[in-house]
Amino acid sequence: MTLKNILVHVDSNAGSMARIDLATSLARRSDARLVGVFGQRTHADHVGIIVNWPPEEYTASVELAREMFVRATAGLLNSDWHDINRGSEREVLKQITDYSRYGDLMVFGQQTNYMDDIVPQQLAEEVAISSGRPVLVVPRSGDFPNIGRRPLIVWNGSRESARALNDSLALIEKGADAILLSLANTDDEARQASIEVERHLACHGISAQKEVYSKYSEGTWELILNLVANSGADLLVMGAHEHIGFPFVSCDVVHKEAPIPVLTSS
Repeated sequence: MTLKNILVHVDSNAGSMARIDLATSLARRSDARLVGVFGQRTHADHVGIIVNWPPEEYTASVELAREMFVRATAGLLNSDWHDINRGSEREVLKQITDYSRYGDLMVFGQQTNYMDDIVPQQLAEEVAISSGRPVLVVPRSGDFPNIGRRPLIVWNGSRESARALNDSLALIEKGADAILLSLANTDDEARQASIEVERHLACHGISAQKEVYSKYSEGTWELILNLVANSGADLLVMGAHEHIGFPFVSCDVVHKEAPIPVLTSS
């Protein structure tokens, strides 16, 4: 897959700048169009029974975010701005999920556990599972100007894993040295699957270091985090699995706790 139309979610949170910078870097690398998609929770103003939308607070937030996006994308040949112009959690989720279907990749910030966050807690997860498009989630802290030189690919032989692996090829640099974590019910199954994945990656000019074979266990997420810390990985690739799809590693956990950018697909 070639990235030619990248969407990046923008809001008033401090983490917006880091993901705009990463999305801009990807757009430059792929000569792609970049669209800033603004959306966050806001209550409409009420004067008696009269509802005023958008409220001044929302309008001011949109304008500041747009100015930040324009500065960051200066020099891009093709960039656009889209305000979903909705404030309820339900509408923010729906509008951004629907709009994400028009892009090759949607870039989000890492989710939080805070009920009062201006962004719905399940936004990235909802888009990953419901939009049919790959999602790149950028951590709340840290700078990630370049990704794809040292990807960690988590494979469990599912449809979601296959989609994520395919979608990640647009982000992984040719000649990259990947780490492959193959998970299955038995070590033999995991080992055989890793051989096939390694062959597939080689067809795309990507070498794979098969460091770990593991049965499913309650420590799967800890295993992944340890690999990230010890391998120098700059991108985590795994399917957007729900709780029953990838034992002990839910999409929600990955989107909230991963220390590096995560590419997920469903």
